Amino acid sequence: MVADVAQAASALGTILAGFALDLISFPKSALPGTISPEVVFNLGVVQGPLTSLFTLASLLLYLGYRLDKKRHSEIRDALAKRNLTSS
Repeated sequence: MVADVAQAASALGTILAGFALDLISFPKSALPGTISPEVVFNLGVVQGPLTSLFTLASLLLYLGYRLDKKRHSEIRDALAKRNLTSS
């Protein structure tokens, strides 16, 4: 399941990157030094502040996830009981 989530995240990232490059009109097969300063600036905006929003969103999600040693132990016990009854 973890591998599936990683593949989905990678695919979503690739799709979003493609949309971002289309949005800023990044040229296909451009040679170094031939990209306009405006497009380079827009690429910096996409790569910097916009990608940071995803990091901020994930941090906010993690803040809502409370897991201490006691709760971890409760979850492990519940899983152990479930595994014993399903076997």
